[in-house]
Amino acid sequence: MEERIVLVSFFLLFIVKKKQVAPATRARSKQEKQPVRKFPNTDMVYHFHPIGFVNQMRLISGEGGNGDCPELVWGKKVSCEFRKRVVQISKRLECDPNHLMAAMALETGGKFNPSIDNGLAKDADGIGYVGLIQFGNLAIKELNKNYFIYKAKITKRDLKNMTAEDQLCYVECFLSRHKGKLKTLADFYLAILWPTAVGRGNEPDYIVFDDDAIGDKKSAYHKNPTFHREEDKFKKNSKGKVYERHGKVGGKTYIWEIAEAIQEWYDKGIPETNTSNDCKPCACEHKCIDLTDKVVWISQFNKSEKKNGKMQTDGCWRTSQKLLMSAGLGKTSGYKTGMIMTALEDDKHTELKLTAKTKEGVEYIDSQLEKGNPVLVGLDHTVNYRHNGKIINANPDLGDPGTTDHYVVIVGRGCEDNKTYYRFYEVGTSWLHYGQHASNKLFLGDDYSLKGSPAHNKGKEYTVSQVRKN
Repeated sequence: MEERIVLVSFFLLFIVKKKQVAPATRARSKQEKQPVRKFPNTDMVYHFHPIGFVNQMRLISGEGGNGDCPELVWGKKVSCEFRKRVVQISKRLECDPNHLMAAMALETGGKFNPSIDNGLAKDADGIGYVGLIQFGNLAIKELNKNYFIYKAKITKRDLKNMTAEDQLCYVECFLSRHKGKLKTLADFYLAILWPTAVGRGNEPDYIVFDDDAIGDKKSAYHKNPTFHREEDKFKKNSKGKVYERHGKVGGKTYIWEIAEAIQEWYDKGIPETNTSNDCKPCACEHKCIDLTDKVVWISQFNKSEKKNGKMQTDGCWRTSQKLLMSAGLGKTSGYKTGMIMTALEDDKHTELKLTAKTKEGVEYIDSQLEKGNPVLVGLDHTVNYRHNGKIINANPDLGDPGTTDHYVVIVGRGCEDNKTYYRFYEVGTSWLHYGQHASNKLFLGDDYSLKGSPAHNKGKEYTVSQVRKN
């Protein structure tokens, strides 16, 4: 099929290269009224490149299909899965994925190492700012307050032990409060460095750190020499190379200095842009489908499930149904009406047997995925399971004595070792990376059964027992 792309006229402009600087550290405090200063002369020119523009429009529109690997600055330094997740996160945050890549490059010194630790502001485990965006103690506190409200709590050590791909889940959570506000590269980096200044990215004279201030704002000025860019704040050798950046009495850090520093890392990442041919193509008999960019994951242990100060532990269906609605499906999607029973326990709850409708269930899942819709399914994970001592989900009209123990949402289809699998979002965990993990897979058997294990509990086997219709 002929592909048609309409191009707008562009001027090809150049960007002056800057020198590499070390990753920044930070502290946080309230902002104060700032004096006005004259913006320095600069020959830096920002530009759109026609090819880059077209690629970016393809990312935004979702064009290119499941086999594509997004081309991003610094893309050679990370995996295909990492790049895909960066694009998905950026769609949800309504920002440029290349800005996220540049920010993580600055924070990790271009290494994208999820365990990198700067040794400052150590916690009880002796870990300083850590990871892709250098999570600090306040960031950990915020994550626990907003996302870990039932039993589990996250620590810097947890983040340090994650893969880069898994840690991206928490990067998104930390940045989510700035959704729609990360319009400039400077604003994006401010969301990590000094969140209260987000929105000031187009104000070059705005003061972020200040030696004349008190508290964190003063200490942050001296802890972040990366941003000391006025002529009396650094030293050069005979070749013109900056070898030392230092503060001064009464010194300030302005938005233009932060913007200049993050732009350097963006520019350095351009030669590290990946090519799109380094991702494994889908080799399944059926088309590979990935709907993870459409479905917003949440844990069943969320604030709406807390009643009278006590967390409800039976909210897996209610939460899974919310995932369907996040993808644009109606309020009655995932209800019992017309559901397909694919497995049943016997009346004495001693054995699980497949029904004659397993093929029908798989065919319905396929038809919905191909329309771009996720599907809610019920699972049996323990024969004779009792929730708080009681059999749950019994449905005498369908001859079901109470087979289904749990609910999840199928968000994609792929293949592994010549076997078709269906990826699912697991709501039964507080851990964001486990809930969205790529290893949450239900494998298709020759008998049309669907079986698999969740990433957070590999010792538990799920069998799909019912398929709910949209």
